Amino acid sequence: MARSPIPTNLHRASGKKLALVGLIAVSGALTRGAKDPVQRSGSTAQLPERCWQTDLETPEGSIGTPLDNAIGYACWHVARLLVQRGAKVDKLWHAAALGLLDRLEELLGGPSGAEPEAVSQAFWHACAAGQRRAAELLLNRGADLNWVPDYAQGTPLDAAGGLGTRQNNVIGWLRDQGAQSSEQSK
Repeated sequence: MARSPIPTNLHRASGKKLALVGLIAVSGALTRGAKDPVQRSGSTAQLPERCWQTDLETPEGSIGTPLDNAIGYACWHVARLLVQRGAKVDKLWHAAALGLLDRLEELLGGPSGAEPEAVSQAFWHACAAGQRRAAELLLNRGADLNWVPDYAQGTPLDAAGGLGTRQNNVIGWLRDQGAQSSEQSK
């Protein structure tokens, strides 16, 4: 019999711990190649339904909410699962990183969407996530092609070269736009 990666005392854990363990288990299962670790049987994560009934908007991680953390740490599959389970996409950079073009358009019409810093931040995350259409939309809305966030290193071109992105599609397009790597500007 396959050993479950979830401790047997998990059911007695608090909601916050349960959500954290659930996120870690989902992330680990996805790393091992599970298509949907919540539904998959065997040794991958079989999470209790209540893992997903905790407050997905509570900032508990190093960046913020579980969705902030999943996107910030490039856990794209986990981010999509969180949204499927009810996490709100209410930040421009969330919509950009997940390639949610309709939601991105809605948020661009809101108060924070007009701020150049927010548009550039969303552009950086779209490039990091390999979301070319979102990146194109944001560049057309005034994103800084070579913006570097204070919480990470490198330009959008550098971010597009990270692991887990649709690298060639976005990198080629950024270079066609005249983007520079931070290494080039030294």
